[in-house]
Amino acid sequence: MDVTGRERVEEGHERALEELERRVEERTAELARVNRTLNILRECNRAVVRAKEEPPLLQEICRIVVDVGGYPLAWIGFAEQDAARAVRPVAWAGFENGYLKTADISWADAERGRGPAGTAIRSGQPDLSKDIRTDPRFAPWREEVVRRGYISAIALPLRESGRVFGALSIYATVPDAFHPEEVDLLMELADDLAFGIASVRERAARNRAEEAQRESEERYGSLVELMPDGVIVYQDDVILYVNPAGVRIAGGKGPEDLVGRPLDRFVHPEGHDLVALQVRRMQQEGTVTPLFEQEFLTLDGRTIWVEVTAAPILYQGLPSTVVVFRDVTGRKQAEEALVRHAEELAHLHRQLESANREANLYLDILTHDIGNTENVSNLYADLLIDTLKGEEVRYVKKLQRSIQKSIDILRTVTTIRRIHQASPELKPIDLDAVVLGVIENVPGRTIHYDGTQYRVLAGDLLSVVFNNLIGNAVRFGGPEVVVAVRVAEKDGFVRVSVEDTGPGVPDDEKYAIFHRYEQQKRGVGEGLGLYLVQILVERYGGKVWVEDRVPGRPEEGAAFRFTLRIAP
Repeated sequence: MDVTGRERVEEGHERALEELERRVEERTAELARVNRTLNILRECNRAVVRAKEEPPLLQEICRIVVDVGGYPLAWIGFAEQDAARAVRPVAWAGFENGYLKTADISWADAERGRGPAGTAIRSGQPDLSKDIRTDPRFAPWREEVVRRGYISAIALPLRESGRVFGALSIYATVPDAFHPEEVDLLMELADDLAFGIASVRERAARNRAEEAQRESEERYGSLVELMPDGVIVYQDDVILYVNPAGVRIAGGKGPEDLVGRPLDRFVHPEGHDLVALQVRRMQQEGTVTPLFEQEFLTLDGRTIWVEVTAAPILYQGLPSTVVVFRDVTGRKQAEEALVRHAEELAHLHRQLESANREANLYLDILTHDIGNTENVSNLYADLLIDTLKGEEVRYVKKLQRSIQKSIDILRTVTTIRRIHQASPELKPIDLDAVVLGVIENVPGRTIHYDGTQYRVLAGDLLSVVFNNLIGNAVRFGGPEVVVAVRVAEKDGFVRVSVEDTGPGVPDDEKYAIFHRYEQQKRGVGEGLGLYLVQILVERYGGKVWVEDRVPGRPEEGAAFRFTLRIAP
């Protein structure tokens, strides 16, 4: 009996059974992988739902991928926006053994950015390495990865609102471990994770904002309670809140005295139109009203002035208005008193100016008439001297000296008036011309002066300083006196010295000599000259003093010194 056909049929059946078993095994393995991935997806979704903070969520996702999925390593990296475009590991689980610390992964289009993680971030699509041992893109990390037993890998982009901000990387110990169905499910996992991260971040940001708002409200509440200015919040003209300062300004004992009352009750009738205008403008423009002053009626019947501003706010979730005001009654009273005082001062100033003009007129008349009388008296004295002899001549000369002293006093008074009437503005003055002009008016005396090139800041009365100093040296030094005028420069000033060989100034008089006129320790007309010198030098920005011509020996003459600023 020929059984060849039957054997061929049986062989065919066996091959069919083997193929069927192979397909069943493959399908079973595929179903196992899919089921494993579904379990990962389910557990990860649970973690996302329960998550409250981002770092624990990331760590839990990596743990689930390793523990539930059986993968040796899972890690999450965020894309940094630095120059190197680094991928910063933020969570991992499994057998990492220091790999991520040295991996130096980037998402730039460069050698260390062409691995799965960098490519997934850059492209926004999953990226696989089916066999790390032969994948040229894994060259920078192959030795470390293979040494740890990783053979294949996948990186899944983390996307949120069209932006890729990181990647979930998973490693396997067999080649080509990630099949299309599994990749689709893992991509769904990555999207769910990205959504969870965004939700946690949004919730954290909202919590921070709410906490900041609570802190702000607490600070604002404390600030308002401690403010020295009054604060009122009202809705529809009814007061809902008032701070302690507002209660005090309004003359109440507690908030209950104002809360629930209409705001209009505290506005002076004459100010209703102004307040209504400001409120209407604030509501239309939604802006803060500028400060304005308004009369305010207190609970105890007083009328006070307040400075007010207002702004629209939300209070207890409803549109309201906050009013800030301060009592300025004292300031208003002070301003009114100041205005009255200013008017009184202006009136007094006008009276003083009128009196000053009259005094100057009288002084001009007196100076002119007395000067003419003294000149005539001096002329008659000259005639008497020519006609008299003996003792009478001596008396007439004393009279003539007294007349001359009176003329000098009038001249000095005129100079003082010129000083006070002169402009305070200084101008460059040729110092050499002033000194030479004064010396020319003192003929027959020995005066040493070497000249100078300096120009100083002074006024037209600078010659009065030299007239007095040189004139005093000649007058009190006697016929043999020698006078020297010296000029030196130091620190932007010139120092002028008028030295003489006269009787000098004792040490105990060196200060008082400039103040005899003020202290009235003088005879008729004495002390005016040096008083003028001091006034003028100080007005020109300098100072004046007297020293011994020879230090320590006042009997050998005096040295009057003063400083003047050099003109630029």
